[in-house]
Amino acid sequence: MKKESLIISQCYFENWPNDNPFSIQQITNVSRTNRKVERKYSESYALEYIISGEIEVNEGGVVTVASAGDTLLLRRHTPHFYNDAINKNVRAIHTTFCGSMCDLLYDNYGLSARVVYKGVDISKQLKAMLDFSIKNKDINEQTAYCSGVIAEIFYKLYLSLVGDETQISGTVAYAKVVIDRHIEKFSSNEELAEFLKCSVSTFTKNFKKKYGITPIEYQKQKKIESAKQLLIDGKLSVKEIANHLGFCDAAYFSAYFKKYTGLTPKEYKKGEKNEKE
Repeated sequence: MKKESLIISQCYFENWPNDNPFSIQQITNVSRTNRKVERKYSESYALEYIISGEIEVNEGGVVTVASAGDTLLLRRHTPHFYNDAINKNVRAIHTTFCGSMCDLLYDNYGLSARVVYKGVDISKQLKAMLDFSIKNKDINEQTAYCSGVIAEIFYKLYLSLVGDETQISGTVAYAKVVIDRHIEKFSSNEELAEFLKCSVSTFTKNFKKKYGITPIEYQKQKKIESAKQLLIDGKLSVKEIANHLGFCDAAYFSAYFKKYTGLTPKEYKKGEKNEKE
């Protein structure tokens, strides 16, 4: 197997912690045999997806085996011993990282409940991090991209811990956050459900049950709210606002805005200006 190894930071974790909310040291795609690691104290989280082979993990005297298709997550500041199964080739994608963002997500999601996540496949996310970082040499861009992927992975591990009702609630709440932050990105409930990897009908029904409207209706409300605020601020033109909110052109944005407010963007902006005067 071809070995790919990317060192993002030249600062060893033994010289940390620093004040960064997220820092990543390495992402490796490796094939190995008989590795033995003793983590008495480390500033980093270790995250690994096992493609083939087995790894034995000892945390506080409790031994768990991670096999092909499993994800291994080791918390920083926690003693661990983990060894590859003797004389068995192990193929894995491995990364180490740290930061207050990781601590917050790890604790809030209750990820200390497990060290080995059976059958949880994060290979797609780890490969995406590796590919992006190989193509983009800027450390700031690498760090920004990888922090988002790690957050996605932590959320995926969280979903594997909880029951159906909690998972549904978590998915719906996460969807609302996604819409709030990316109101320009999705044009239908189907697109959002595909992004979240869930059933359209079930997701839409549960979102409406929790918030009273469908995801796309909520997105429309958020777009109008954002458009109003941007028009009042006056820093962007109507065309720039249309582009910012994901509309194909200013004319479509104006028609959309008038449909839900009864006014064109220019009429709304003029009315707000007159009220202030």
